[in-house]
Amino acid sequence: MALKQHSDATLRYQQQVDNSRNYVLPFIAREFPDMKGLRVMEIGCGEGGVLTPFLEQGSMCVGVDLWPDRIELAKGFLGDYVASGQLQLIAKNIYDVDFFGEFRHSFDLIILKDAIEHIPDQEKLIAYLKELLSPRGQVYFGFPPWYMPHGGHQQICQSKVLSFLPTSTSCPGRFTADC
Repeated sequence: MALKQHSDATLRYQQQVDNSRNYVLPFIAREFPDMKGLRVMEIGCGEGGVLTPFLEQGSMCVGVDLWPDRIELAKGFLGDYVASGQLQLIAKNIYDVDFFGEFRHSFDLIILKDAIEHIPDQEKLIAYLKELLSPRGQVYFGFPPWYMPHGGHQQICQSKVLSFLPTSTSCPGRFTADC
């Protein structure tokens, strides 16, 4: 059963913004009360909605997503931040060697919100993220709540069989409706 946000990028973006503004940002602010200049990376940034409240607070952000179409949507929503240099959007796998070299020890905060279930090679992820963090850096993991137990991503699958399987089986690494 697809929900409206699965086919409406603007609604999906706004839901991300609202959730981040109301829940993620206040949680992170306990550890980082001054967001101005905070170096933030979101892995699996999609449309960029989670980063928007951080950008509004003056954070320097990098959004990474495997899917160029999602990065293009983010550029549409957040083009002013990209143009000002406050936001860098990258369509790339975080495990790419050049990504690792460019961003080693760069981030005060790494966010994986509704993305961890799509990351391959999870057994090496924590050690990898540690190399991307600054000395004071922290990682925020958020898990997808949509109609648990599978987190909702399976709802966008067109297959009547696959739509009932957990995300890691039905659409590994996919955010599109064509699985």
